Amino acid sequence: MKKKLLLLFVMSALTGAMHLLQAQPDYRPKKGYVHLKNGTVLKGKYIYAPTLDRVRVMSGGESLVFSTDEIEKISNGKGANIVRTEESKPFSYKSRHLFSLNELGILIGNADNELKAPFIFNTSLHYRLWRGLSAGAGTGVEIYKEAYLPVFADVMYTFGDNQRVSPFVSLQGGYEIPLEGSRLKYVDIRPPRHDWIGPPPEVTDTKAKGGWLIHPSVGFIYQLSEGFAMELSVGYRHHSLRYRANEDYSMDVKYDRLSVKLGFIFN
Repeated sequence: MKKKLLLLFVMSALTGAMHLLQAQPDYRPKKGYVHLKNGTVLKGKYIYAPTLDRVRVMSGGESLVFSTDEIEKISNGKGANIVRTEESKPFSYKSRHLFSLNELGILIGNADNELKAPFIFNTSLHYRLWRGLSAGAGTGVEIYKEAYLPVFADVMYTFGDNQRVSPFVSLQGGYEIPLEGSRLKYVDIRPPRHDWIGPPPEVTDTKAKGGWLIHPSVGFIYQLSEGFAMELSVGYRHHSLRYRANEDYSMDVKYDRLSVKLGFIFN
């Protein structure tokens, strides 16, 4: 089960990496109004250069090329989807309300931990509420002694919204649901006596019950194109996993780990 899940999400990671390597700015011409800093407004089609430092404008039968330093803003004429440039800021895109965040990562523990760096994969759907504030919900797969399905809510705040590189903070909370049976065993304790004639110790399989999780993190988002971005984050992950056997035995295993995650954002 664990090998199949790991293979599935490694394939997902490779697919995301291929998309990353192929990601380029949107070269398709778009209709709109290009507002120059000298007060001129050009109506027509515009297209970005691959380096995003120039814009070609096709208006009135002419094809003109402008540096982004010469452009005040680009709009669709209705005041929506405005793209601004400022000399003190890099060229940027207008963010959309709905976006998906897909993350691959590990949870780093101490060198003497049995599970030194468990694998995690999360995917979530977010909605922008106000400026850089967004909220969403998601799920994924995480590999410990067993495979778990995390179900969580996520709140994120991005600083410097609509810039090429934007730092962010996020808080995630939810519950881990076990996807397979436990691999832990419960053994009855018997008196350490040589003359013990009772039954031998009884070995009982435990049942994984899951547990709550909380995960604050910080990182940055790098916008590669209008609909695709990369995200890198580090954070603190705390969760507990409960195991039970019979009616008289339960055990909580607590994880306090440093998380390192690479993410892909589609909007």
